[in-house]
Amino acid sequence: MVKRLKRWPALAQACGFKVGQVISSSQLRRRRDKLGVWVYFITFCSLVFILIRRGVLVGRDWVIDSTIIDAFSGQDSQAGWSFTRRFGYKVHHLLCRDSLLPIMLLVSPANANDAPWAPRLMTLAHHVFALPVTVVRADAAYYTRAVLTFITTVLTMQRPKWFTIPVAPARKRLSRSIGLLIFAKTAANGAISNAFLLS
Repeated sequence: MVKRLKRWPALAQACGFKVGQVISSSQLRRRRDKLGVWVYFITFCSLVFILIRRGVLVGRDWVIDSTIIDAFSGQDSQAGWSFTRRFGYKVHHLLCRDSLLPIMLLVSPANANDAPWAPRLMTLAHHVFALPVTVVRADAAYYTRAVLTFITTVLTMQRPKWFTIPVAPARKRLSRSIGLLIFAKTAANGAISNAFLLS
C-alpha cells in the first residue's frame, strides 16, 4: 500500500496526504492493527447492502466454495498447510450466482475443513441481509448432515423439491436419502457439483 502511494502522488493526495509526504509502512501497520477486523467486516457488509439496494446483487441463487491464499510469511502462526501443500489461509465465500459477486466471506487456516464453514456463512448472510434465496450450490465437500439440515430448516419454510441439472443421462445420479441433493458428474474433469433447491 505504501509503495503504491509513493508511486502515485494523485492517489496519495486523494487519501489525504500532502504532496511528497506518505505514511511509513510501520505506522500504517500499527494503525491497521488498532482498527481491528470489525472495521473491514462492516465496510464489506455496507458495500453488499449498497449492491442489494441498487439491484446488482439479487441473492436468489447462492454458490458456496473456498480458495487458498498463500501466507505472506512462513512464520505466520495463524496460517496452516493445505492438503495441496500450500501454506496460508482458506477463504470460504458465499457468492451470488446471478451477479458473480460475494455475499459473505470468512477466513480460516488453509488446513480447515470446508463443511463446518458453510452453515456459518449462510447464517451470517441470512441474518444480516435476509436475501430471498431459492437455490444453494456447493461441491461434494459440503455434503454433510449439518449443511443439509441447515438448508432445509433455517433457509426454507416450504417442503424441498427436486432440482435437476442439465447433464448427460449416463452421468446423472440421484440421491434419494433426503430428496433434495443431485450429483452431476461432468465428463471433462470428473468434478461433482451439488444443487440444493429450497422452494
